Amino acid sequence: MDNKTVAVTGAGRGIGSAVVLRLLQSGARVLALVQPDAPVTGLDGIQADHASRLDIIPADVTSTESIAAAVRRCRELGGAVDVLVNNAGIIQPIGKVADIDPGAWGRVLAVNATGAMRCTHAFLPLLIERRGTLINISSGAAYRPLEGWSAYCASKAALVMLARAVDLEYGDRGLKVFSLGVAPTDTAIQGDIRESGINELSRIPREKLSSPAQVAEVVAWLCGNDAAAITTLEIDMRDKIFEPLVRQWQ
Repeated sequence: MDNKTVAVTGAGRGIGSAVVLRLLQSGARVLALVQPDAPVTGLDGIQADHASRLDIIPADVTSTESIAAAVRRCRELGGAVDVLVNNAGIIQPIGKVADIDPGAWGRVLAVNATGAMRCTHAFLPLLIERRGTLINISSGAAYRPLEGWSAYCASKAALVMLARAVDLEYGDRGLKVFSLGVAPTDTAIQGDIRESGINELSRIPREKLSSPAQVAEVVAWLCGNDAAAITTLEIDMRDKIFEPLVRQWQ
């Protein structure tokens, strides 16, 4: 990963901060995009250890102006971006359609789907310049409905279609696109799921969940040169090819 620059959204905690750490360990320069004024507990200690290759940039994925400012900052810091990881995501509100507020439902789409489109749109010139890679963090929820998760499932389905559209429109210009399905992972979002008790995924024992480090290992590998051999856009961290990467963190 030496000489590669990776931008990661939702980088303040959970999967995002684990991805940041793994990329730094691999030698990459990382632009960690975090929600303004939100706690970045997952980055505690990382910045001091990797100050020369880590820049933490405030970026609200629901604001075009905020993302444009983040891209300008990226250009000031060196200009090149080889990979964009669209990781920012929320799941609340969890609940049946009749019981949840439509505005809150729409915010899930605004963050998970429109936010990813906004970041992709803003970073696209930089990615094409480097014949780079776009990685959207997806979920099995993109492909099947789950009780109480109508917003989340719809947002992840839209995210998959966004990846397909970007690949169709810009793949011939050297842009590599991945939609990476992630297994249920031990993060704050999974804590919300567990508390809701609304479907079978809320009852997965914590020890059976994937760790953020396992997800980060797969994402970091996809950022590297070996991923050029993968010709499938929609992949999953549970695919056989990733077993050796995931197993080392069990």
